[in-house]
Amino acid sequence: MSFWENLIKSLSLLAKGIDVVNIPHYTCCVRMRYFSSLYLPERKILVIFAAKVEPSGQVCLHDSNGMMLTRNEIKVIRALERKRERDDQGLFLAEGPKVVGDLLGHFDCRMLVLTQEYLEREEKLVHEHVQSRKPSSLRVVSQQELERASLLQSPRDVLAVFEKPKSESFDLNIANRELVIVLDGVQDPGNVGTILRIADWFGVKHILCSPDTADVFSPKVVQATMGAVARVRVHYQNLFELIKGVDDGVNVMGTYLDGENIYSTQLPSEGILLMGSEGHGISEEMGRLVTKRLHIPAVPCASGGSESLNVAVATAICVSELKRNTLRDL
Repeated sequence: MSFWENLIKSLSLLAKGIDVVNIPHYTCCVRMRYFSSLYLPERKILVIFAAKVEPSGQVCLHDSNGMMLTRNEIKVIRALERKRERDDQGLFLAEGPKVVGDLLGHFDCRMLVLTQEYLEREEKLVHEHVQSRKPSSLRVVSQQELERASLLQSPRDVLAVFEKPKSESFDLNIANRELVIVLDGVQDPGNVGTILRIADWFGVKHILCSPDTADVFSPKVVQATMGAVARVRVHYQNLFELIKGVDDGVNVMGTYLDGENIYSTQLPSEGILLMGSEGHGISEEMGRLVTKRLHIPAVPCASGGSESLNVAVATAICVSELKRNTLRDL
């Protein structure tokens, strides 16, 4: 049985009374009356779990189905719902197997909180994360304990606290050779997250946002991206000055009711696609920079139909049409 299999066996929810002293390559120290930690040097990881020490010196798992997070740890995790805390700490929160699984290979993880079931199911993923990224705190907890820290109504299996990536310089002139999405005051987290998924699907590598666009590292946006935040780079800058300074000939496209029919006009596959806020559309200031006005026509309907499209839906239609020539060759 491998070292990792031994560890999983020792942390089994049914393992009360199993002697874990014989697991190789670790040191064990009791920090509190009912808590113990295993430091695994070769894995560069600290595993903390509920435990007790018998008079004989045998270390046994406590029958609490995992360790309790401290009040301070829960406070730190839940505080990441606020942008100020995320900025001050340089951290963000992700939850759920899909999102956490996608992000583990791309961001440094400060804390990984997971249930025993998830650890057993995703042994390979956790193992690879420990080997490839710098040390993190791994906490095996019960589902009930996970729910105490989670911001979701129905938390599942795992949550993680990641370090935010450092801001990068961004040259918008790459729009000469590829498509860049620009968000002007898009404040709904679900829409921003969905737009990241759209960008990821169509191979758009960069999204540029105005400062009043929803924070890409807010928990709601991170959840809505379904892992796309790991692959699409998001930049927050003053849009007007940046777009004003791009090279001549770069297409700046935006959607308007009086624009050209997107399905019948000739479209480039590169340039800047500017999408406005849900309530007000593209701002007047940014509108002065638009060089190609596009319109997504509605099919005539006797009952009148919808007045407008959701900004994420409109983005998907625009990107799909702009990428049509590229997609045709696939």
